[in-house]
Amino acid sequence: MLSNNLDLEADLGIDSVKRTEILNILQEIYEFQIQEQADLKELNTIEDIIRYIQTNINCANSVDKEKIFSLLNILLQGM
Repeated sequence: MLSNNLDLEADLGIDSVKRTEILNILQEIYEFQIQEQADLKELNTIEDIIRYIQTNINCANSVDKEKIFSLLNILLQGM
């Protein structure tokens, strides 16, 4: 079972290429842009990604953390 604090690479085997693919999908769905390449390097856990999305999209208040987590769960299983 996935946990918010799992490290994408160390715990889940998601390398930087796969992480970028996942983030590209999430950017399309939630219509946000990763502002800096440095931001990408800081997104190491599921919780990091959830917080980043909630912070950087226009309708952050309407995005439920559990919905993002469920979507990440689906995406990570497909990797």
